Amino acid sequence: VEDALQDANRCIELDPKFVKAYHRKAQALIRLGEWDDAIAAAEEGAKLEPDNASFKELADKARSDREKDAQDKARLKRDAQDVRVELHNASTARAPPQKKDKKTDDGDVDMSMRGYKTRADGKKTSYFHTDISDEAKKLIEE
Repeated sequence: VEDALQDANRCIELDPKFVKAYHRKAQALIRLGEWDDAIAAAEEGAKLEPDNASFKELADKARSDREKDAQDKARLKRDAQDVRVELHNASTARAPPQKKDKKTDDGDVDMSMRGYKTRADGKKTSYFHTDISDEAKKLIEE
């Protein structure tokens, strides 16, 4: 398509009254998405050959494609904004704390309070409570 545009421009340089070059230039510019330049090329060709309806059709097609392109870009921008908002909300959302159930040796769920432990003799005590060994008890008694 870019080569066709270059060829059309070269033809116009060689012969500015060559109508077909303006038609090809407008077509190439439409395919490249350069709507304003395509409309200008079609209008230049229409000046040279006012009875040729294809130039009007090319200009109309370029205008409609330009409008459609603007609508598509606006929709994409809006969608991108929605995605950014969703990503922001997802990244800043806090999940409610979930209670983690601990399983005991026999497979039952331990529903006891945090901060307590079961001693070797089966009694429950806080982690802050220090068990005194038998050896320490003997030393205290002496």
